[in-house]
Amino acid sequence: MVRSQQGLTEMELLLVLVFALVGAASAGRLSAVQELEVPAKQDSSISGEETALETGDLDPQCPLESESFTVTMAGEGGKTCRYQIVNRCLTFLQAQHVCAHCYRGCLVSVHNAMMNNYLLGLARTYTNSGQVWIGGLCAVSNGRVVSWWMDRSTWNYSHWACGNPTHRCRSCTSLCRNNGQWRALDCNTHLPFICEI
Repeated sequence: MVRSQQGLTEMELLLVLVFALVGAASAGRLSAVQELEVPAKQDSSISGEETALETGDLDPQCPLESESFTVTMAGEGGKTCRYQIVNRCLTFLQAQHVCAHCYRGCLVSVHNAMMNNYLLGLARTYTNSGQVWIGGLCAVSNGRVVSWWMDRSTWNYSHWACGNPTHRCRSCTSLCRNNGQWRALDCNTHLPFICEI
């Protein structure tokens, strides 16, 4: 791994460049979108094929009312959890942008089996696609897979399908509608998604 004078890896420099270009191209409208990076507490020496996500159209229009559904659930300690299920198929990065820009939220993070089953029920009820984006990312670091959530919450639960995640440089996480298991997919795949708002 090659490090610059400031101690950044090539991958980190590439990500900084990509996000600088994306920020300039969108005239500041992406400020609510969190960067796709390994959180500081994770090992940031990501190895493998050093490619960035294709940005595509990072300013998709907010979904029509007919394309999305809002669901409210009582959470622990009287906290209310709200979810936006969006049927429009977008890339992972576009979906995260819509969550942030249109709903002031983030792609959903999953922290236990009960929540995973609840999200599975939402996916089955409100989408027809075989999979939906959730907010997990994974990458290879020192020969092992490192995973993190877009909202930077603790990665304390997973429900990977057999053979997942793969040892690709970077992949994004989908929840399968048939069994609730997770798959590591190319982040440029177009899927419906669930935001936590």
